[in-house]
Amino acid sequence: MPSIGKQITGFAKSASKVIMSKFEKVSDELYQIRLGLCRTCDYARKRPNETKCSLCGCNMELKSKFAAVKCDAGKW
Repeated sequence: MPSIGKQITGFAKSASKVIMSKFEKVSDELYQIRLGLCRTCDYARKRPNETKCSLCGCNMELKSKFAAVKCDAGKW
């Protein structure tokens, strides 16, 4: 996992993009595709109710919903 400082910085950048896009979400179909890619990724840290990315530290169930952000590993 990245340091807490890098996680906070990454979250702030993603949050500002989401806010600037007025919280635009992807379609349910695209969300499922993104989340499926995350859950099978080598960087995935799966827990009972969440998938965290060990590259960026994000909760992928949340991050993959928003159109303005991208996967840090370049998978979507």
